[in-house]
Amino acid sequence: MTEFILTNALEADGLEPSIPTVEGDLSRARKLFATQSSNMAVNTWHAVPGTYSHGGGGDGETFFVLTGAADLSVDGAPDVPLRAGSVVSIPPNTPSQMKVTEELCKVSLSLW
Repeated sequence: MTEFILTNALEADGLEPSIPTVEGDLSRARKLFATQSSNMAVNTWHAVPGTYSHGGGGDGETFFVLTGAADLSVDGAPDVPLRAGSVVSIPPNTPSQMKVTEELCKVSLSLW
C-alpha cells in the first residue's frame, strides 16, 4: 500500500528552528515527509531576510522556491538570483550561502 500525505508547505504552523542552528539564524523548518526505506525527506524552510550558510554535509538537496527572493552562492561561485519558481539542485558535500532579500519559503527534497 502506498502512503499518501497531504500537507501545506506554506503554513507556518508547526515550524521549528532549523538545524543546525547558528547564532542569529531566524529560519524555521518542518519535515513534511520522510522515509528510511527510500532514504529521502521532503521539508519546508521559511526564512526572513538575512544570510544563511550551509556547510555541505553528506546530503544533496533539490529545492523549489515557492515565495520570496534570494541570492545563492554554491561552492564559492558568483551569486545566482532566486525567485518564486526557481528550482535548484546542490550536490552532496557542497557548501552554499543564501542571502534572503525577501521572506522566502522553499520545499526541498533531500536524499542520503
